[in-house]
Amino acid sequence: MIDTSMKNVRAVIFGLRQFNREHEWVVGNAADLIDALAAENEKLRSVLEWYAEQTRLCRLIHSGGDPGRQALSDDGGKRAQAALSTTKED
Repeated sequence: MIDTSMKNVRAVIFGLRQFNREHEWVVGNAADLIDALAAENEKLRSVLEWYAEQTRLCRLIHSGGDPGRQALSDDGGKRAQAALSTTKED
């Protein structure tokens, strides 16, 4: 038999409200974390795409590969280091 006394009903309502507040906090924080991870993923993907394109160019034996080789030489890994350093700081 279910206790339907006013005291019990109030306790149940209080518990549900408390649960709802905690649940909203968890969902809100999870959404913020997902957004931050998606932004970080996009940043890292952009850096990887740049390196992929430059290395593709480097493989060209003729002068068409010069821009890629020059870009990688000029970069010296700075883009990767910058992307990784911001990842470690967060």
